[in-house]
Formats: sequence, structure tokens, C-alpha cells
Amino acid sequence: MDRQQFGPLGIESRTRGVAELLRNAQKPLFASFLIRLSLMMLSVVWILLWSTPALPALATDYNKESLAGADFSGRVLTDASFNQADLRESNFSGADLRGVSLFGAQLESANLEGADL
Repeated sequence: MDRQQFGPLGIESRTRGVAELLRNAQKPLFASFLIRLSLMMLSVVWILLWSTPALPALATDYNKESLAGADFSGRVLTDASFNQADLRESNFSGADLRGVSLFGAQLESANLEGADL
């Protein structure tokens, strides 16, 4: 084979040039793919975080705790115990408080709007 047959550049340099063009052309595509994949994963995480039901509180014994101003809104607190706890100005709006024990608890100015007692 004669190099003149393939024009001024030999076939080796031509194939290297094509391979270089393909590599450079794929870099923006790969970056775009990574950005789209990252955005898709973030949207899935966001949907999962906002679509999960209210989680139960980890601790079920809040007896004699100082919880003034605490936010328990929308939480599932079934069968929890708040005996003699300081719950002044705490927010229990929309919370599930079925079976909760509140003996001797201080509930002055606590928000119990929509709570299930």
C-alpha cells in the first residue's frame, strides 16, 4: 500500500485523528449524562423523603424531661410517656398521641391543634 493512495496523511494518522475526535466528542456527552443522572437521583431522594409517612419517635419515655418549646408536630407518638414533663409552648399539632400518658405534664400554651388524643 502506498501512502499516496490515502491522500497526504497516512492511514495511521487518519485513524488516530478520528479516534481523537471521537474521544473529544464523547466528553461533553459523558458530562451531560453524569449531570442528568445526578439530577435524577436527587429527585428520587427528594420524592422518597417527602412521601414517607410520619415516623414514630425513637424514644418512648419522656418522663420528667424538659421539653419546653419542642416540636412534635405530625409525629406518631402512640403509647409514649410524658409524665411530669415540661411541655410548655411545645407543638403537638397533627401528632398521633393515642395512648400517650401526660400525668402531671406542664402543657401551658402547648399547641394540640389537630392532635389525635
